[in-house]
Amino acid sequence: MALLLVWQEGQSQLAVLALIKAGITKAINLMDLHLQRLQNQALQLQDEEKQAENALVARKLNNIIYWSRLQRDLFARYYQELWLPKPAITASSRVRQLISGQQELLREYQDDFSRLSGDHHFSATEQAYLDQVLEGILAASNLDLNTAQLVLSPGKAQMTDGERLTLIDHACRETDRQLASLREFYSENIRLSVQRTSSGINLQSIRNLYGLSKQ
Repeated sequence: MALLLVWQEGQSQLAVLALIKAGITKAINLMDLHLQRLQNQALQLQDEEKQAENALVARKLNNIIYWSRLQRDLFARYYQELWLPKPAITASSRVRQLISGQQELLREYQDDFSRLSGDHHFSATEQAYLDQVLEGILAASNLDLNTAQLVLSPGKAQMTDGERLTLIDHACRETDRQLASLREFYSENIRLSVQRTSSGINLQSIRNLYGLSKQ
C-alpha cells in the first residue's frame, strides 16, 4: 500500500511538472506576439501607441486566464502519458521543491508582467526591453523543466540514479537563481518608476499599482 502511494505521488509530480512547462511555453509564445506589437507601435502617435499597448496587455492576461482553465484537462492527458522511473527519485523532496519553485516563478511572472505593462512611466522601447528580459527568464526556466522531464521520464535517458538526482539538484538550483533574478529585476523597475513620479498623486497611483506600503 505504501509503495502504491509513493508511485501515485511520483506520477502526480511528473504531471504537474509538465503542466508548468506547458504554461511557460505558452507565456513565451504570447510574449513574442507582444514584442512584435510594441515594435510596430513605436512608429505611431503616442495616444495610439498607449491604446494599442493596453489592448495587447488585456489579450495576454485573458490568454493566461484561459491557460489556467485548461490545466485540469492538460493534467489528465499528461498523467496517462508519463510513467514512473523510480519512486525514490520522482517522489523525492528535491522534485517537489523543483515543482514548487517553477509554480512560484510562473505566478510571479504573471503578476510582474501585469503590473509593469500597466506602468506608463515606461516608454514603448522600455516596455519591449522589459518583455525581453522577462522572456529570457522564462526561457531559462523552460530549459530546467526540459532537464527534469528528461530525467524523470522513462526511456529518455540512460543514466544511474545518482546522475538523475544530480541533474534534478542542478535544475532546482537554477530555478532558484531564475526566481531571484526575476525578483531583483522587478524591484529595480519599481524603484525606477518611483523616481520618475512627479507628483504626490502619481506616487500614490504607483504605490497602488505595485502594492507598496506608504513610507
